[in-house]
Amino acid sequence: MRSLCALLVFALVVVASNGARYHPRRAIDDDDDADDTRDLLRSLLRQASLRKIGFDSDDEDNYSNRFYFNERANTAAKKCTSAVPGTYYTSSSTKSIDNVVSQDDCMNRCEVDDNCYGWAYQASSKTCSVQNSIGWKTRDASYVGGSCIGPAAKEKVCKEKLKNTLYNGDWSTGFWVNTAEDCMKKCDITPSCLGYVFSETQKYCWTQTAQYGSGYAADWTSGSCVKPKPDYPPISIETYRQQALEQHNVYRRMHCVGPVRLNASLNNIAQATAEDLAARNIFQHSGKKFNGQWMGENLFASSGGKPLYQKGSVPVTAWYSEIQYYNWTNPGFTMSTGHFTQVIWKGSTELGIGRALSQDGGKMYVVGNYFPGGNVGGTFPSNVKPLC
Repeated sequence: MRSLCALLVFALVVVASNGARYHPRRAIDDDDDADDTRDLLRSLLRQASLRKIGFDSDDEDNYSNRFYFNERANTAAKKCTSAVPGTYYTSSSTKSIDNVVSQDDCMNRCEVDDNCYGWAYQASSKTCSVQNSIGWKTRDASYVGGSCIGPAAKEKVCKEKLKNTLYNGDWSTGFWVNTAEDCMKKCDITPSCLGYVFSETQKYCWTQTAQYGSGYAADWTSGSCVKPKPDYPPISIETYRQQALEQHNVYRRMHCVGPVRLNASLNNIAQATAEDLAARNIFQHSGKKFNGQWMGENLFASSGGKPLYQKGSVPVTAWYSEIQYYNWTNPGFTMSTGHFTQVIWKGSTELGIGRALSQDGGKMYVVGNYFPGGNVGGTFPSNVKPLC
């Protein structure tokens, strides 16, 4: 018991000191850090309490099942059985599907996709994301998401063994064992176990019924026992352009302005500019013209994650968000609203979109070209229309 109490203190120090060093893909707020710590300590305290009052292993399992887990009954052989409002999970790879009418439809898309381990649905955009892995829980009120990882996803034998790594997740049964390999074997023979964590200093093993991302933690060894799935292919440039076009026209309709359409020549110009910016890793306007005439140009850059999985609507939404700064009582060009005014510029009817990655793959540059070009002085009242 003394050793287990020491382990409780040790676990608290590990979580508190290593939270800021977790995986860079983690997208979680400070409240979630506290929740994760509390979840871990609750699990450890249960282990200590159970052993103190002398429960045997069967009673311990029953205790965990009664009080710690909230798994759905009557799953009817479906792998997608949970839905968590205001939450989605990060993933190593995601496929985005537009015009999905409901949360149930999104779940069904994952259900029939052999590569899918999770899903996220945003009703406001009718977008469904199917995911090949489950990572950190992320809070976002506009989403509902769920994990579709169940017993069928488990490897026959646990293979992953990550040194100095601690998986967050749903903690189940604990065991005193000598090695990480012993801990892995415990997971192998436990049907509900989908991963494990092992304290190298305390020689203690926990099995986990779910995992939600991993981070650095000295003297811990952890692993997932879920069959890995291949990445989804990134969004093609053709799909990306179509997404950008559709988002432009969504915003233009909101201002009772006619649509723009993609122009192959403008696409080529935008692509060449994006590739030049990416090669030099700079962010500056090209000053190019189209057929010798003024051409509008919007720029966008993003970094982190996997940029080629980012939808074409993302830069358009960023450009349009400048509406909040536009002075409708004194219309005209400003540096803080020029992207917005070009997006809804009534006189622009042709659009070109290009994107390119920097040489290190860490940043994506996006270029939007418009013809006839917008942001022409003296014509803002007739071309930048208010919401209708």
